[in-house]
Amino acid sequence: MSTESTFKKRRLPRYLDNIPVYNVERGNVSTFFSTRNLSEYFMLGKNSFFIGGSDKLQQGSEIQIEAIDSLGNVIYTEYPGYKEDDSVLASIYVYDDTASGLCTLILLGIAKDVPSKWKGKINTKWITQIYVDPTRVNKDPIRFIKVPTGSFAVTTKQFFTASIVSQSSDIPVTTPYLRLSLRSAGGYYLGGILTAQEDTFTPSMDGATIEAASQPYPLSTYSSSIYSWNSNITTSISEVVNPKTAYVTIFGYPIVHVPSSTQFYVAGELMSGVIKYQETVYTPTYITASIVAVDCIDIDTYTGKVDKVYVYKKSLSKLEDYSLHSLVTIEETNLLSAEDRMFVQYVDIGKFTNQIIEQKW
Repeated sequence: MSTESTFKKRRLPRYLDNIPVYNVERGNVSTFFSTRNLSEYFMLGKNSFFIGGSDKLQQGSEIQIEAIDSLGNVIYTEYPGYKEDDSVLASIYVYDDTASGLCTLILLGIAKDVPSKWKGKINTKWITQIYVDPTRVNKDPIRFIKVPTGSFAVTTKQFFTASIVSQSSDIPVTTPYLRLSLRSAGGYYLGGILTAQEDTFTPSMDGATIEAASQPYPLSTYSSSIYSWNSNITTSISEVVNPKTAYVTIFGYPIVHVPSSTQFYVAGELMSGVIKYQETVYTPTYITASIVAVDCIDIDTYTGKVDKVYVYKKSLSKLEDYSLHSLVTIEETNLLSAEDRMFVQYVDIGKFTNQIIEQKW
């Protein structure tokens, strides 16, 4: 299953076919609208053609467009803002999940020679059909919005070897350096919290073992209410929260019993001891690698689509021409998406359902 999220443009239905008009034309040719480069097929990718008016349309007439596939679903269409002579470029996007078969292309405009009640508003419709075939290779010429450019940045990276090394950190005798208290939430016992006076805990200490001497605190409050207490305890760090705070597993370790209550409270000070943990140590090697970052700039198109980029390289130390290094597929990604690691897929968090809002926003 793919773990990448390809952005697909969508458009809500406008139901242009249901709009009442005075003139209705059907077929491959219209006397009100002119087209150029309109293929007999809509193929995978961006299909573009030019739409213009005629002497029968009002000058400056708005031309609305909608495409409906063979299953009745809307095919995304847009005017990207490119003009040639008196024609405007229209683009129709066919994706791999667009239904194949005849699609209905609908154009609406404002004709001049109509009864008075129809003047100055949408009054003319042209309906034609184009075959959609997502398996065909799109051969539309590429028209870039801007002149494409590229930039390259080469960096040299050194390789390291990783090794696991046992480490230990002494708990200072200073009293109280580490303070232990109960951690709970929603009525559930979650373990203990260690709070340090100074920065003590590092990410490497996740899972560390703590062996220390301890005493309850404050003695003035708890000295007469101790139910049981271990002066020497062993516990483990379950999570390092920040340099001064860590969660620990303390079930079965020092507790304080409050008379006239069935509750047990953990409260203590670690007087001295050691934190034992394992740390990954990286040692540099003599092996290096050159890494190049390639930025393709201004590759957005009016027509056609940049699907792949060929990257060539050559060595400065050899008398040879450029050779193909890699073939990189260019994909538009949905920024409003989040990875669902459980199902190894991307979730479209731009669709504001109650579940998405509650879980993602």
